[in-house]
Amino acid sequence: MMIKTILNNNAVIAIDENEKEVVIVKNGIGFNSKKGMVLKDNDMEKVFILQEKNVSDDMIHLLSLISEEYIEVSKKIVDYGRTVLKTGVHDSIYVTLSDHIELAVSRKKKGIAFDNAMTWSIKKTYREEYHIGEVALKIIQIECGVTLPEEEAGLIALHFVNAKIHNEPEVTHDFAYISVFVQDLINFIKYFLCTEMDENSLEYNQLLSYLQTLALVLDDRKAAAVSSDSRYYEMLRYAKGYFKRAYDCSDRIRRVTKEKYDLEIQPEDILHLTMYINKFIKKE
Repeated sequence: MMIKTILNNNAVIAIDENEKEVVIVKNGIGFNSKKGMVLKDNDMEKVFILQEKNVSDDMIHLLSLISEEYIEVSKKIVDYGRTVLKTGVHDSIYVTLSDHIELAVSRKKKGIAFDNAMTWSIKKTYREEYHIGEVALKIIQIECGVTLPEEEAGLIALHFVNAKIHNEPEVTHDFAYISVFVQDLINFIKYFLCTEMDENSLEYNQLLSYLQTLALVLDDRKAAAVSSDSRYYEMLRYAKGYFKRAYDCSDRIRRVTKEKYDLEIQPEDILHLTMYINKFIKKE
């Protein structure tokens, strides 16, 4: 393989023998390397093939910032997930899952609790993905020495749900509904903020991924009584004070969603939306 681009000291983009781009992550691989340099076989220990052309530069850059340890853990989880699922998954899951695991482990080590009010719904709706999440927690415990809470199994499951949506939308029965719902919300956010969105940006793709997940879960909530933890209301009061514009946009989305789709957005959803929307405001 020949180096095409050096991302940082620990990651490079190379061209393989089939003229495909691959990302190689290894401690020190970019140090003292140059464009055009041919890599040795022992440099190929951790290779990620970019099979999908729409894996963005932001995703590749984020991958280069994540600790190699969590990328390896993510790869083991994805490899297992591929054996369980009948459909393929998008390559971007290597990035999003690695990033998620690194943050989850960091939160656990700092003693920060993170509740996932959608766990029950995810477990019921996405059984295979939730099973992968449960196995993922065992892998993380073995490889990182950290025991994550059960709620993380649901969050990891959603990474596989999203990766399946990106990879094969045409076989997802609810994708037409998801597309309309998500596009409505994207358009509303653009209108409310009076801004355009760079669809290749990391912020846009994070928001898009979350809205797709929200669309999949909201309809299931109609069949079950869902109560929110009172702590979310406390966090929302904080968000309203410090991120007022983003909060106001999220609260308006809650009203529009109820009026147009008869779906109830919970306080935790408003909180997450506020955080994602605030990223666009900070970039303005």
